[in-house]
Amino acid sequence: MRCSQCQDLCRQLDITAIETLQTEGFEAALVTHTVRSSGAILVAEGRTRQRRRFSIAHELGHFLIPAHRVPADGMLQCTSSQLKMTNQRGVDFRARMEIEANQFAAMLLMPPPIVRLQLRQLVEPNLPDLFRLAQRFDVSKEAMARAFVVYARQSLAVIVVKNGAVLWAYRDARTFPWLEVKRGDPVPADSVWHHRMLKPGDHSDLEECEAVTWLSSAKARKVEALTEQALDQRNGFGLILLHAELRDEEGDGLRATDEGWR
Repeated sequence: MRCSQCQDLCRQLDITAIETLQTEGFEAALVTHTVRSSGAILVAEGRTRQRRRFSIAHELGHFLIPAHRVPADGMLQCTSSQLKMTNQRGVDFRARMEIEANQFAAMLLMPPPIVRLQLRQLVEPNLPDLFRLAQRFDVSKEAMARAFVVYARQSLAVIVVKNGAVLWAYRDARTFPWLEVKRGDPVPADSVWHHRMLKPGDHSDLEECEAVTWLSSAKARKVEALTEQALDQRNGFGLILLHAELRDEEGDGLRATDEGWR
C-alpha cells in the first residue's frame, strides 16, 4: 500500500484531515471525539515517508479499534517509543493500546499473506533481503525487521545497534530463544559486529557463532547452531541478524506451537 493509498483509505474511513505539525512532544496524534464519527491525524514534521506512513496507519488503528480510549480533550498523543512497542507482557492498558495500534499498522502496510509468500521464496533469509522487502513494502527497515522475524519459517532475531550498543531487539517469542542482551547493553565482544571492518552499506557473510554469545548457557544448549550477520549503516546505526537452528526436540515443540498460532 503506497502513501497515497493509505491516505485515501483514511479519507474513506472518515479521517477528514492528515496534517504535519512542528512538535517535540509527540510523534503522531489522533484528534477526535467520544463517538469517533470523524477524526484528524497529526504527524510530526521532518519524518521520512516510511515513518510518516507507519504513524498514519498507527493512528488509524486507534481510530478504528473500539476499545481504544481517547482522552477527554479529544487528542490521543503517541511518542516515538510507543510506536515501537511490541511486547505485551506485564503492560498496562495504555501500553496495550499502543501495541495493538502497532500491530494494526504493520498488518495494514505489510499484509501477512504477502510477506509470508515473499519470505518462502528465500533460501536463507539475510539482511539484504530485509532491505529489499523494506523497499518493496515502502516501510522502514525497523518495521520490516519486526515482520521479518514473525513471518519467516526460520527462527530469527534482529538486533538494532546504535553506537555499539543494543537499541532494540526483535525476535519471534514463539520460536527464538530468549536473548541475554537488553536495551543499552554493548554488543557482545564475540559478535561478528566487532570482527568485520564494515563501512556504511556493507554487510558480512552469514557466519556461525557461539550460541552463548547471545544466549544464556541453558538456552544455548537447546540450539544446534547459531549464525550471525552484521550490516553497517550511517550515523552509528547497524543491524545484526541471528538465525537459530534448534535441536530436534526443541524445534518440534516450537513448530507445533507456531502451527497452532497460525
